Amino acid sequence: MLERMDIPVSRSALLFIHKYHMNQYKKMYLKKAKRIRDPNLPPPPTLLSQVKVIKDVQHSNESLAAMVQRQQEQIDLLKSKLNRYEYRLDQLTSYLKTAKNSK
Repeated sequence: MLERMDIPVSRSALLFIHKYHMNQYKKMYLKKAKRIRDPNLPPPPTLLSQVKVIKDVQHSNESLAAMVQRQQEQIDLLKSKLNRYEYRLDQLTSYLKTAKNSK
């Protein structure tokens, strides 16, 4: 390889280069050790687009949950307001009934 280019290279350097390239070649064909996964977990997302979609869905779920919470607070406020108005209306009707009966 390098000897053909008429560059003086030591034999140990050539052996090192040869071993390095052979190791790189062998690494391509080695089987990777599999990680142990919990069988109950869903499969992990592999594509970047899937991860992005999951983040978008989580963000939209969080925003919808916040909106529902605000609406629930507003509903509770309006219910209490309605109860006060009904109570006042009942008081007025009872007052008018007693005023009409006393005449």
